[in-house]
Amino acid sequence: MRARQSVFGDLLDGVARAVRNMSDAEFEKLVKGELRPFISFQECGGGSRRRKPSPAMPEPMSEDELRSIRTKLDAARTREEGHRIVQEALPLKERLFAFARFLDLPIGGRDRTERIRDKIVASTVGRRLASEAIRGGYSAE
Repeated sequence: MRARQSVFGDLLDGVARAVRNMSDAEFEKLVKGELRPFISFQECGGGSRRRKPSPAMPEPMSEDELRSIRTKLDAARTREEGHRIVQEALPLKERLFAFARFLDLPIGGRDRTERIRDKIVASTVGRRLASEAIRGGYSAE
């Protein structure tokens, strides 16, 4: 019996809310019989609003995956090749962040994906190429 009382109580609350929200002119028309109430019904979602399902979060990267990407970057001969490796292996920003943390790179939450990619390539491929150039061991072949 309580469920019925709750339903009718909610109905009456809705009517009271509608009356309170009326302008003075609308209320006078209602009292004079010049305005007729209209009630509409809508389905309710069981007490809670339904939310859009959030997109699935990617699975965290394993230590082996992170090391494998690092190995590929260590073998890259050019920065362009490094960018290609990073783009293919780390297409999502969350994965870029994870890999940057793996490399202990300073990144901010507002860094754009391209900026994070640049930092990763500069700290791996770029650093190695600069070191080889200083030592004279780099050849562009």
